[in-house]
Amino acid sequence: LADLHVQLGNTVKAVQILQALLQEYPADIEVQDQLDRIKSHQALENIEDIDNNIQYKTFDHCCGSTAKDLAGPQERQKNQRPCSNQHPESKKKCSIIIPVFNKVEFTRQCITALRENTPEDLYELIVVDNNSTDATPEYLCSIGGNVKILSNKENLGFAKACNQGANAASGKYFVFLNNDTVPHSGWLNALVKVAEEQQDIGVVGSKLLFPDGTIQHAGVVLIETPRGKLGSHLYWGYPGNFVPANRARDFQVVTAACMLISKDLFFCVNGFDEKYINGLEDVDLCLKVRNLGKRVFYCPHSILTHFESKTVGRFDNVNHNEKLFVELWNDKIEPDKHKYLLADGFRFENHDGRISWIYHRELFGTLLSIVVCIQNSSQQFQELIKDIQTNTLVPFEIIIVDNCCAMDSQEYLEDAVDIQRIRMKNNANLAQCYNRAKEKAKGDYIVFLTSGVLLTKGWASRMILNFKDNIGAVSCLAYSRDDLMLLKNLMIHPVTKECDFNQLAWLISTWNQARQTECEYIDRGCWIIRKDIIDRIGDFDENRFAEIVELEFSLRLGKNGYKVIRAADILIYTEQEYPAHIAGKQSRNGSLQSDVSTLAEALTEKYAKKVESGLIERYVHLPDVPFRSSELPDLPLTSIIILTFNQLPYTQKCLDSIRKFTTIPYELIIVDNGSTDGTIRYLKKYSEKYTNVRLILNEVNQGFAAGNNQGIEQAQGKYILFLNNDTVVTKGWLSRMIAHLERYPEAGMVGPVSNAVPVPQLIRSVPYGDDLKKMHAFAAKIARKNTGKITPFVRLVGFCLLAKK
Repeated sequence: LADLHVQLGNTVKAVQILQALLQEYPADIEVQDQLDRIKSHQALENIEDIDNNIQYKTFDHCCGSTAKDLAGPQERQKNQRPCSNQHPESKKKCSIIIPVFNKVEFTRQCITALRENTPEDLYELIVVDNNSTDATPEYLCSIGGNVKILSNKENLGFAKACNQGANAASGKYFVFLNNDTVPHSGWLNALVKVAEEQQDIGVVGSKLLFPDGTIQHAGVVLIETPRGKLGSHLYWGYPGNFVPANRARDFQVVTAACMLISKDLFFCVNGFDEKYINGLEDVDLCLKVRNLGKRVFYCPHSILTHFESKTVGRFDNVNHNEKLFVELWNDKIEPDKHKYLLADGFRFENHDGRISWIYHRELFGTLLSIVVCIQNSSQQFQELIKDIQTNTLVPFEIIIVDNCCAMDSQEYLEDAVDIQRIRMKNNANLAQCYNRAKEKAKGDYIVFLTSGVLLTKGWASRMILNFKDNIGAVSCLAYSRDDLMLLKNLMIHPVTKECDFNQLAWLISTWNQARQTECEYIDRGCWIIRKDIIDRIGDFDENRFAEIVELEFSLRLGKNGYKVIRAADILIYTEQEYPAHIAGKQSRNGSLQSDVSTLAEALTEKYAKKVESGLIERYVHLPDVPFRSSELPDLPLTSIIILTFNQLPYTQKCLDSIRKFTTIPYELIIVDNGSTDGTIRYLKKYSEKYTNVRLILNEVNQGFAAGNNQGIEQAQGKYILFLNNDTVVTKGWLSRMIAHLERYPEAGMVGPVSNAVPVPQLIRSVPYGDDLKKMHAFAAKIARKNTGKITPFVRLVGFCLLAKK
């Protein structure tokens, strides 16, 4: 209906319809996108009328005007707030400031597109020429119109040029724009609309696309690098229509290639810091704005094409800029890339033998309704609520069904924030509780939790990802904490020395990824279903089978063609003896209140399928897993340095084993010392095939020390591992070494045991000979036998050495 009104030109009615839909279905991303598209097209209707008759003074480059009298904000008296009325008042809402240095073809393209796609009465244009030596001065002289042209006698750089333009500007908002951009229709309207409607937003950035339509800028995230915390473009190179990149939201930083900021706020933070030289000025500015309590916002409806970094000398001062930035900000900011990836549906997983961030469309824009039915004391469910809030990585709502709970529980719920409460009367049965919760739930999925279970990081994401077309419900077993403690050596945190169940959860999810077991009945305690499936097959039976609601519902799912599966890649656990499935409602002293056998017989008759009464036996399914040091999403990069000189067959076996058995983030730096046997040809093809491989080719053999030093210079990882090319690695090799390096702060280097090295790293009389399959089996046996053990020593052999960079 909204689309029809748009076609008829009645956009106001279309907006009203979509807004009403969003009130009913706030998680519907398609409705939100449609609403945003319509509102962006009519953005000018929300901007106050502009007087078109006002005349502006034009600085004519041909007449020799210069910028010498336009001092930048940083040349003013220190800490003095610049006056905002130093320039004649203008009714142009925006001052677009473009610094230029040569590249006249891009400047011409930018200004032409700007004039075609921007309402003339919305902006004034200020171009600051940093002493261009090509045809730029002549072009600027020829463009005419209301444009201020400032000319410098030398190249003063990006920051000073922008500050000069700001001091010549009269608009309410400053828009800093690179000359290698091409604005699309509606770009400025969208920026102004955000700033006008949300007064707490200080900076607004645009969506920038490369000429091929892929993403150049969709927000800047902060990442940890060997040099310190620095900015990185989120989704750089992704397709332009990548759904998460079209989400309007806050960032710590957006790029100044196209950035809007109010005039008053710009001068309040003293403009761009002129100590930076063509780099990181925008990151610094955004952080200063946030320090004042203002937001930095990414607006995907403002779109420009960006040719990126076309100015000569753009990267000449990277080291200077990064050093300055790290000195000013490193202790004041936190990396945030993983937060955006998690929110956008990415998960850190094992994919084709590599651990990396994998995108799941089904996790983006998905709302999860988490239902907890309570009747007893508040202590257990309070712990569960904390677990939900800490360990749930998808958007969620919490619905508590208060089934005449105890007084302390009621007091907790009265004070609880962000929790929806349903009060039941007269001690309702479980089916009634489920149905009331389902009526209130707004999520795409509903998960039912029983008070008493404890959750681990990423539990909900994994449950959702287990759904396929014919799956009706996904459940998982609640393991006994006592049973899990048998695996304590896999859970000890290397720093705190405490048990970390998230480590074990990661191991289980990695090694059991996508492993499912089809079962007859839903496991009570933790299970999930799509809301539309309940709508399709009917609500829970509140009458005869209300006390064995999961049993009856499981059979009804099967009758309608759906499977019930138990996911093996999810870890939840309990402090108490907790059966996976209860065929009957338990009283507080544990006795069954209903005739389970009679109900089971009735179900058998109704569904023509034998139903056994009683409890499903609890079990733990754990495969052979390697020892790990911490949650993998937080593991930093390891730089593996390998020297080669001929011996191609050994090198191939070494590289194959690394690719197969290294499941944590790594880069490979191969330094060839002048091979003559075909190694170089093989390595070139190998480095072209894999993006995490870098190749250094020496014409002359530089020797062991010099070759490794070359690799160190190129290394980007927190850890450096030196590895001989005649070495074959085994499962879990690198993660175990890192675990010990982090566990023992006094350790400078870590090395493994092997079959052909001096004592104490030597394992004598290995049983496998040249059979690599037997060797890997033997390695797994040694790993299990020696888990957690170390031998301090004064010297390690250089065939495999790990150290922190």
